[in-house]
Amino acid sequence: MKTWLSGAVSKRLVLGGGAKTAHELEVEIERLRDRLAANEAERKELEAALRNLVSRRSAAAANYSPPVIADAPGVTAASPTAEKIALFRGLFAGRADVFPVRWENRKAAKSGYAPACANGVSPA
Repeated sequence: MKTWLSGAVSKRLVLGGGAKTAHELEVEIERLRDRLAANEAERKELEAALRNLVSRRSAAAANYSPPVIADAPGVTAASPTAEKIALFRGLFAGRADVFPVRWENRKAAKSGYAPACANGVSPA
């Protein structure tokens, strides 16, 4: 018997659900109708909650403005130290758990700064 019902429900239906009399069948039918009504009510409630969340997301996206970093495109290696520090501080504003770690690669003659890792291992 092919069924789209869950295993427990289909087994009860195949086995007759233990119902032998017409009255027991009517009780089982009513019980299933009640479950369907409860599922339908829950579906409507979930759809309303989903619509609410989608509209709130749309409103939040409309009100979002990306953080402004102080003249980020104008900061270069030749920029004054104060501008570089302002840029770096702007990148990590509001993040007390993130701080810079200087790294050096002497073989490649390169150095720079990277966010500190939670495990204490620095990059490079």
